[in-house]
Amino acid sequence: MSDIQLLPCAHCGCEPMLEKHPAHSHSAALQALVPGLPDHPGSWTIECPTSGCVALIGDACADVITAWNRREPLASRPADAGGSPVDHACARVRNAEAELKTARKALVDVMTTAALTND
Repeated sequence: MSDIQLLPCAHCGCEPMLEKHPAHSHSAALQALVPGLPDHPGSWTIECPTSGCVALIGDACADVITAWNRREPLASRPADAGGSPVDHACARVRNAEAELKTARKALVDVMTTAALTND
């Protein structure tokens, strides 16, 4: 494992999960779906547990942590600063989740009002 400090998610502040995936052969079922699939050489992943955030994968632990720690908080980027497609997709997912939460609350309010007026 690396001695580099793993920072919280730059997008939501949650503690990420760092995991080592040892070299392995893929299951027969997966090999049947993807003929010629090579054995997995092993990798490291960092994943944010928050829905809509991102994950990174790489060969070396230190490289994956370094890339993770370099991510810029979304709030600090100007709207026209660009950013990766993954960052933009994550922002859209977070916005959609916020809109869904608002819609669910409105639906519960309507259902509660309807139930009270029918009683």
